[in-house]
Amino acid sequence: MLAVCRAEACDYPGSDSGIRERREAEQSEAPQITYRYATTEDFVAYHGHTMPGTLKAYALLLDGEVHGFIGIVRENGVGKFFTEHTDELQPYLKSITIMRALKKSLDWCREYRGPVIAIATTVQSCITMNRLGFEHLEGVYYGWFDKWHR
Repeated sequence: MLAVCRAEACDYPGSDSGIRERREAEQSEAPQITYRYATTEDFVAYHGHTMPGTLKAYALLLDGEVHGFIGIVRENGVGKFFTEHTDELQPYLKSITIMRALKKSLDWCREYRGPVIAIATTVQSCITMNRLGFEHLEGVYYGWFDKWHR
């Protein structure tokens, strides 16, 4: 005998409705990750003070709250590429949104008039620096010399 099951009555794993419900539940629980241009107020709220030097940065937002930055700061004629984030943002650093902000921030490196340096503090950040096009200098130091190679 053949059993027939209507979609709304099936709630066993693997059924279409079970997959759809599980996906909807995951999406409703997942935090919203976005980015936008950072403001002075963002840095004051995050650090408690303004940052030295001239900077361009994206604020990384987790459910509308600033949880990190990606950008470039000019100090004494040298560009310093930086990223910083809270522990709460750590699990989402490989998200497409964060990667888009990271890739867009490279435009600032390309436009910068002079060398840009960066310090990679973890193995993952070393791998990321290489993938982004930074050149390994020595130890934890990386440089962006795109304009200087032409």
